[in-house]
Order: sequence, then structure tokens, then C-alpha cells
Amino acid sequence: MRTLLALLLTTAAWAQPVALVNATVHPGGGQPPVQTNLILDRQTIQGLSPEIPAGAQVVNLTGQHLYPGLVECDSVLGLSEIDSVRGGNDYREVTDNNADLQPELSFNPDSELLPVARSGGILTAALQPIGGRLAGQVAVMSLWGWTPEDMKLAPSPGIVLNWPRWERKEDEKARKAWKQRLAEIEDRLEEARAYVQLPEAQRPVRPDLAALANRRLFIHADTHFQIETALDFCKRLKVDWVLVGGAEAASLIPRLAAEKVDVIYTEMYRLPYLDYQDEDIYYKTPALLKAGGLRVALAGPASHDNARWLPNMAAAAWAHGWNEAEAVDSITSVPCEILGLKSQGRLAAGQTATLICTNGPLLDGRTRVQRAWVKGEEIPLDDRQKQLYRRYRNKPRLNSTRPASDNHSMIRSVATTPMQRKRPEGPPAWGWSMTGDIRYHEVDNRQVWVYLPPSYKDNPEKDYPVLYAMDGQNVFEKGTAFQGQEWHMDEAAQRAMAQGKMREAIIVAVSNGGSKRIEEYSPKADPEYGGGGAEKFAQFLTQDLKPQIDETYRTQSGPENTGVLGSSMGGLFSLYMGLAHSNTFGLVGAISPSLWFAEKDMIAQWKEHPPAQRPEKIWLDMGDNESPSDQDKNGVPDTLDNTRALRDVLLAQNQKGLMYHEIAGATHSEGSWSERIQDVLQGLLPPA
Repeated sequence: MRTLLALLLTTAAWAQPVALVNATVHPGGGQPPVQTNLILDRQTIQGLSPEIPAGAQVVNLTGQHLYPGLVECDSVLGLSEIDSVRGGNDYREVTDNNADLQPELSFNPDSELLPVARSGGILTAALQPIGGRLAGQVAVMSLWGWTPEDMKLAPSPGIVLNWPRWERKEDEKARKAWKQRLAEIEDRLEEARAYVQLPEAQRPVRPDLAALANRRLFIHADTHFQIETALDFCKRLKVDWVLVGGAEAASLIPRLAAEKVDVIYTEMYRLPYLDYQDEDIYYKTPALLKAGGLRVALAGPASHDNARWLPNMAAAAWAHGWNEAEAVDSITSVPCEILGLKSQGRLAAGQTATLICTNGPLLDGRTRVQRAWVKGEEIPLDDRQKQLYRRYRNKPRLNSTRPASDNHSMIRSVATTPMQRKRPEGPPAWGWSMTGDIRYHEVDNRQVWVYLPPSYKDNPEKDYPVLYAMDGQNVFEKGTAFQGQEWHMDEAAQRAMAQGKMREAIIVAVSNGGSKRIEEYSPKADPEYGGGGAEKFAQFLTQDLKPQIDETYRTQSGPENTGVLGSSMGGLFSLYMGLAHSNTFGLVGAISPSLWFAEKDMIAQWKEHPPAQRPEKIWLDMGDNESPSDQDKNGVPDTLDNTRALRDVLLAQNQKGLMYHEIAGATHSEGSWSERIQDVLQGLLPPA
């Protein structure tokens, strides 16, 4: 929502170049990483440049990494939903000759597994059906789009052929069956070649032959015998082919290299089946193949629900002989080369703008994909697993009752101390990235997280100031935060308190109302976006939530020790609390406030109706790169003009404790707010 509001400030935002700045760019294709800016021009990459084009929309990615979108090149994503439900699987036909099968016709763009794969950075998949001898055509699909038609990226690069296996019994019957299978394959190929040589008017309707003629084969084979016989067969018939699988391909490297066979290696997690084999033989195979001069891509065999683990496979290959760049290329640029996607797979001028942003090196197991772009469009990275995580992560625990016993009266409870509160503290909150003692509550069906300072448990006689943070789901935990980007307020508070730069304080993170966010954060309705329900939400804070927090935790409840802070619309609401409820909230943190809302009504209200009891402190800031809009053509973004106007009003009214900041390079984003949240905390609650 916040990003949408920022983009709507200008009607031409969609046509502007996008500059992804301050990230470590990994171009791929053997090029080393570089610290520079990546410029996107609609669907394509304009190039890498230290300069930012005039009028470009700037996205600050300080500390982040940019990679080409990952490619899963042996997949049934969108063709299989639930393995155990037959109707949810549409990746095979029952006959042996399915050369004309086009899997994209059965592709489900609404599959719940596609968002999970995208969360792992997989933005492209090559669908390879698995049924029959000639299983069907390979379909190269984007994992973002509305229909299979617009998600198909290129013509099919070839036909899937499941190479026959030798029967266990080495007798005449087995040899006869083997020769018959090879003869059937050869007959199909020769018939297809003859078919396309006929005059078009004389050709019967044979879509299987039309599909097979002069096409590359993606041959699935694993054993030494399978691969060797496929080599002999394809060399004799002059067939261009790709080896898919390749478990024992290392034993035939010279021959594969001589025939220039590409390999899609899918057997990374296979176990050795012979006693004398090294336990890591299948981990080392990609490096051996690459050293032998072969082009190698990694894939999970017929992957769908586990496609997101592709970077882990590349990391394992890196640990067993590859260098990092080779491992990354094996799931980005090399699959595109094998599949014929010449305009994708690298971050270079003219390439399609399909890429991912991560919070660390791609092959580090701790790294997570933060953002993604497909054909220049930034896409959401939410999925069903994340939704379930958010739903259940703070489910209250069931408290078991203490059994009665003979020594019950001897058990002394902390509840008998003078500092007892009428309400119990909330249960501990759970999350990937929470730091410190954080408790969870639900107040009037709204999620509330309460951060307790380090000394809270050890000083039962001490009371603490309280800060109420808006958009609370973004404050402590990346799992619930907008686009997975949290503010790290818990880490910032711990750090500031440990350094003696901030008073120890309780922080109450209050979740927003979701679709009602604009309504509850805006004092007056905007002609375009509506709203105007801030007073109702203010009543909830002052009359419901704050009394419960004061009753549950040891707080200093006066206005001089009670603050409210937020960003964007949350910053606008914080200013309203300082204007209308400064007798309760005397500390105000307005981070990048949306002062444009409702035709700049907040500025007018502070100017024309200043509060009788002024706040003790006001933090007011704005980044200089939050919006390209400059309606008055004065060379200063409108967002800065608005913030400066409010600053001037406050200065004219001799507002005490005003802390005004313009942040160079800062954008309207969770990442930028995270970078300065420690300064905000230290400003509002400096050490005594």
C-alpha cells in the first residue's frame, strides 16, 4: 500500500526508468560482482551505471544483492498440485508417443506452489512432462502472469525422451527387448524426418511427427550404460541432445565433451549404491563435468513443491569443487543458454529485467529473497506458507492449571509481590528475527507486540517510559513485515540501550487495520483515497490499549514518558496524536509523514489550531529521494517541501524539543526507515 501511494504521486511513474541503487550486482555469465546501480527501462535492463538517469524512480537497496532470476529447468510446477490427489497431477499421458504434448496447455497459473517457488527466487521454469517414451515438449514458462499464454517465454526448445533401461537379467530376451525399444525410437525419428520432407499438401495430419522433426531431444538418462548408448545412438543419427539426470555422467566426460552435449544435472541429492563409491560422489559430479568442458545446469528432478531449494543444491556443488560464480551461473545464466533464452539470465544491457534482490550472498543458507522483478515489474513475494506462518506464529499457548497438592501452600508465587498487576503479561512472541523479551497480546482483535527492556525482569521496582509504534507488524519481525523488510526496532533499541544512548523503555508495536489502514491513520478524508477515522483509532489507543498496557506492565504513564511514532501514514497519525492528544502522548515521532494527504490538511491544522498543551518532543524527518513529484518546479521534491512547511510552522510556534532531519538518499521504504530508527529512538528518549 505504501509503495502504491508513493507511485500514485505522479501519473507517469509507470513510464519512468527505475534505478536500483547501492546494491551489489552479480551480472552472471562469468562476470564478477560490482557495487553499482542497475537501471531498468520498462521490461529491459538499460545497463549498469554509477549515474542515475534524470527522472528515474530510485529504489535504495543498500546492503542488498541483485541476481538474475533463478531458473528451474526440470520441473512440473503448475502441472502438479497435490501428489496424492490424482486430479491434481497433469504431467503425463498414458501412451508412449506424446511428442505433440504441450504442457503449457495444462499449466495452472494460480497454483499455490508458484508463489512458494517465487519466494525462493525461482522466476522461470522449464516444464518437462514425464510419461511415456516420448513424454512431450519442453515448455519454458515465467512463474508470474495471468494466463499460460502470456507466461510462455519462448518456443519449445525440444522434446523429452525417457531413455530405455536395461533389464536386470542379461539374457537373450532382455537384449531383444532393448534392441526393440531403440528401434522404435529410431523409427519415430526417421518417420518425422521423412514427414517434413513431404510437400505440405501431401502431409497427413500427424502433430506428433510435426513436433518431433528436427527438434532437440532432452534425454533423461542416469546410468553409465544409458548415457553411453544414448551417445552412440545420437551420434549415429546426428541428433542434437541434452542430457537430463546424468548421475553417472562423470564416467563419460571425454565422449560427452566431444559431442558437445549440454547437461541438466538433477542427481545432487542421490545416494551412492555401491560400497566402493565416495559418499559425496554426486556432489562432486557437477564440478567434474564442468572441468571436462561441459555446460552444466542444476535442477531438481521433476521438481514442484521443493523447487525453492535450488540455491541449496548450487551451494552444495560450490562446496564440492565449483567456485561460487559457477554455482550461481548453473541456476541462472547457464539454464537460459541451454533453453534458448538468449535475452535472459544475466544482468546486462538489453537483457530482460527479470531479477531478484537478496539480503545476502545467494548461496548462503541464511539469505532470503527480499524483492523480485519480472519483465521490469516488481512482483509480490507472499505465499501460502508465509500466510499460515503469520496466522499461527503468535497463537496464544494453552496454560495448564497447576494440580492441587499437599505442599500447595508452600509454593510462593511472584504474584504476591507489591508490583503485581491485575492483568497477566502476554505470552512470549515467536518469530525468525525477534530480539529480546517480546510479549504478544490481542486487544480488540488487533495484534500487539510488547518489547521489554533488558533490565525489566531484574528491576521489579522500576517503571519505564513507553513508545507506541504504528504498523506494528513491520517493527520487530521480518515474517510479518511488508515485503519481508522489518524495521529492526528491537535490535536498534537493544543496541542503543547497551551503548547508553537511550533510556530503557517499553516499546508497544500495534498492528494496523489492514485494508482499513488509511481510514484509521488519517484525520481527514482525502478526495481520492477516503479515510478520516483517526480519532476513532486514537480513542482505541488512549482508552483501551494504553490503560491495559499500564495495568499489565510497569510503565511511566505521563505524557512526558509516553510516545507515539510511525512512518508514512503512520507518521501522519503520530502528528495527529501530538496535535489532539498531547496530554496523553507527549513524544511524537513522524518518519516520512504523508503530509500530502487530504490536501495537506495536517499542516493547516498545526498552523491554525495549535495544541494548548504542546508535545515534549517531536521528531520530524523526510528522505530527499522519496518521490519524484515536483509540482511547483522548484527543484525540490514535494515531499520535502511539505515537511519543510510543517517545520516552519512548528518553529514559528516555538515548539520545544523539535528534531528535524532531511535524510540524504533515503527512499519511501521500510529499508530506509530501518536505517534511521535507532536515531529516532535516541532522539525521543535520550539518556537521563
